[in-house]
Amino acid sequence: MTTYEPGKTIVVKSEEGPVSFALGTAARVVDGAVNRTAPLRSGQKVRVYYSGPTEKRVVERVLVED
Repeated sequence: MTTYEPGKTIVVKSEEGPVSFALGTAARVVDGAVNRTAPLRSGQKVRVYYSGPTEKRVVERVLVED
């Protein structure tokens, strides 16, 4: 993850370049055991689960892989 603005956006690196997601209040941030985690930090390895079309991606869950 390269950028994180709580309640606003998350930007992650991908093979195609940076990808931005809207981060609403319903988004959950969890670890591998599906426990809620502390706030995200830039540089963490994450997997983003989202819904919506490419131009309006909304995060449902962020899995912290560190």
